[in-house]
Amino acid sequence: MGELTRSIDLLLDARKRGYAVPAYNVFSYESTKTVLRAAEQAGTPVILMHHFSYGIDLETFAVLTRELGRQSKVPFSIHLDHAPDYEECIRAIRAGFSSVMIDGSPHPFDENVKMTQDVVRAARACGVDVEGEIGHVGFNDVDRTLFTRPEEVTKFLELTEVDSLAISIGNSHGVYFEEPRIEQELLKTINKISPVPLVLHGTSGIPDEQLSEAVANGIVKTNIATEYMMYMADAMKEALTGDNPPPTAPKLMMGIEEKVSNLLKEKIDFENLLKLKVVSVDNYNYIFEYDDRRILRRIQFYSNTKPKVNDNVYVSRDILEEDMLAYGHITNIEELSNKIISIIERNDTKI
Repeated sequence: MGELTRSIDLLLDARKRGYAVPAYNVFSYESTKTVLRAAEQAGTPVILMHHFSYGIDLETFAVLTRELGRQSKVPFSIHLDHAPDYEECIRAIRAGFSSVMIDGSPHPFDENVKMTQDVVRAARACGVDVEGEIGHVGFNDVDRTLFTRPEEVTKFLELTEVDSLAISIGNSHGVYFEEPRIEQELLKTINKISPVPLVLHGTSGIPDEQLSEAVANGIVKTNIATEYMMYMADAMKEALTGDNPPPTAPKLMMGIEEKVSNLLKEKIDFENLLKLKVVSVDNYNYIFEYDDRRILRRIQFYSNTKPKVNDNVYVSRDILEEDMLAYGHITNIEELSNKIISIIERNDTKI
């Protein structure tokens, strides 16, 4: 049975263990079920987010997501995304949300701080977590002049005491006009000075490799909306124009759930790849290092490009069972080998 959890508890666990919690904007029974199904398949907690533009009121959203979340098999939280003012945050707190985001980023720094302080003060009294934003994440295109400034991060966090922080590092909401480029070095700098978990908005359309690297560099919450909603719409069109179109709306929605949830599961998996460092190679005997543990495995690579000492390879978390971490072995060596081979052949190996 799914457990309604404080958002900060999910994010702190992710930060400690080096993964990101996917946060999806949902807007209906069907979209919520699809997201929860993907989270179950990926074995990850999930954050269900409300946005005012999707036509469902806060109170109905809270009841719907809370009930469906409890019917799932994963920890979940309910989050208010991009609240423009104090009053909207208070409504969400009263409705039972786990966390709220007060977005004062369009305003001057001092006004952003004041807006955020007011919400934090009220939320603290109710045991609700607060996300703030410094820098500004826009729509469609990326404005480098609005990137998060490290010197403002420290001041903003000291003044507001938010629980998590959304940053602008080359990300944007909606559909990107050109391929985004996440400023990983800026992210590393911010992560070093931030005592709170970092949030990346606008992950729809960010290349998988960049997203995975951003998670490795400190992002612990990834906000996703446009990409999966467009995919959901495309799946509907395909079903309706196929040879056997569903005769009713319920059959249409039930028919696309598996297809869309599989896409979401793949994205969750890729953004949460584990980094294994090659420590030594002797013929086919590889020693990988992960989280200060040494893993010895004999793997024959059939790719022309084989990892060398000090190379990093990225592997899906679902391959690495807990007994491997505890006892130093991998339960499914063939799957690990194939996964690493495919990653190397896509030139994703980091040297």
